[in-house]
Amino acid sequence: MKKSVKVLLILAVVLAVAAGAAYYLLNQSTPLTVDSLDLDIVSVQRGDIQVTAHGTGMLEVDVTRDVYSQTSGRVLAVYKEDGDYVEAGELIAVLESQALEENLRSQTDDLYLRELELSASRLGRAPTVISAPLAGRVKLLRAGKGDDMVTVQTQFGALAVLSTDGRMRVTVPTPEGYVPDVLPLEVRIHIEDKVENGSLLAADEQQLTVLIESDLHDPGAIGIVRDMSGVQLGSGELVINKPVVVAGVSGTIKTVEVKENDKVRANDRLFTLEDNSVTVDVERQLLSRDQLRRQVDDTRDKITRLEIRAPISGVVAGFMLREGALAQDGQHVCTIIQTDRAKVLLAVDELDIATIFPGQSATLRLDALPGRTYAATVDRVLPIGTRSGDITTYDVVLFLDAQDNMLPYMSVSGDILVAEVKETLLVPVTALQAVGADRYVMLAPTNGDLDGATTGRRRSGNNGFMMMMGQGNNSDITLLQSVAPQLMRLVETGLVSGEYVEILSGVREGEQIVLPRSGSNMINAMMRMGGGGGNRR
Repeated sequence: MKKSVKVLLILAVVLAVAAGAAYYLLNQSTPLTVDSLDLDIVSVQRGDIQVTAHGTGMLEVDVTRDVYSQTSGRVLAVYKEDGDYVEAGELIAVLESQALEENLRSQTDDLYLRELELSASRLGRAPTVISAPLAGRVKLLRAGKGDDMVTVQTQFGALAVLSTDGRMRVTVPTPEGYVPDVLPLEVRIHIEDKVENGSLLAADEQQLTVLIESDLHDPGAIGIVRDMSGVQLGSGELVINKPVVVAGVSGTIKTVEVKENDKVRANDRLFTLEDNSVTVDVERQLLSRDQLRRQVDDTRDKITRLEIRAPISGVVAGFMLREGALAQDGQHVCTIIQTDRAKVLLAVDELDIATIFPGQSATLRLDALPGRTYAATVDRVLPIGTRSGDITTYDVVLFLDAQDNMLPYMSVSGDILVAEVKETLLVPVTALQAVGADRYVMLAPTNGDLDGATTGRRRSGNNGFMMMMGQGNNSDITLLQSVAPQLMRLVETGLVSGEYVEILSGVREGEQIVLPRSGSNMINAMMRMGGGGGNRR
């Protein structure tokens, strides 16, 4: 019995010594070093970041134009059918109308007879209007309102003179011993305070003939001719180079329709005469003639409209005519669908719609054309939204060049570029930690940062830092927050897109930071905490 008690006492002592040794070993502090930490390190780097707004929708027809017959007739020929491509102005179909052809022949005959009757009524009568015989500029306008034509022409030889080639001429005596090297020779003509370009066209022993490239000066004005070195060759009176006289038979000027130096075309009215000899019968004939002219023009226009042409380029759809059938005025013929440009309606979430503006670029994808992307441009945002459950979307109208057999109503998804920064500082979103509305990153530690820290000094808590990665294998980060809080660097964030966030200030390119391990959504975390400007869904 005593022997058993002795054995038990020895065993108790051994256990006590072992427990003390274990307690000592477990509580012995060891120095904390970088190598003893399990950390993921990344560098702050430069790159491009884009923020986009996503939407889904479909292709729509951009421009359509309905084509209607513009007169009645029987379909003579059809040149297009559904699905055919037409150019603007291309012939689609032709109608015929015997009634219109007969009307035109009848009206043309009547108009010819009316013109003959008017001509007979006017025989022997003096004209009531004096018109320009040729195009030109009005010069030497002598007749005025109330003047008798015979008196004016007796005194001045004409009612007016037209300059028909836009030039004037001056003749000067040939200077003694002057012989031009070559003709024509460029000269200058000084007329009062103006200088005109001219050409010496002819020269002999008696005179020089100079042509002036302007007919705006008064006939009779003095022109001084100088060569290009300024030497005066002589002077003389200006005359119209190619004049045409305007004259009449007899009568009194009622109105003068032009002014001196006005430019006129052939047959433009220059003077209206008093003529009391026009009878009521002639007036009726004139009215009848004018009515017939309008009828002929209208019938010819209707005959022209028997040809049905495409108003725009595109694809024919809904063609309604067939050869031999009757077409009524205003009947729908077909629709032309423009195919060189496509319209897209993208439904975009209400949270993104305030960032969408005309002119923004977008990248589109069509379900029916996999593997391809297409550039488009935002045209406008439609102001009426569509509510589905708790979500409201708004349609964004975009345009792109039609290509690759795109067809209306194909399904489309796309991303509209709403913000972009190039060559900016970027870090992974998961590197961010938060204290209230502030954002921090943890700099990678050095052994100097850990000087004096031991594993035995590990404390609970994290100085108020909320790791945005949630609760993962981040005990070493928590330890660093406790023993080396100086590693936490306050940063200002900008755009957030995908896995990266823009850093506006707080760190430099190339600095190394600690990347917590995470599986949670950093962007949503930033949104819940009210920070991280530039975030988009």
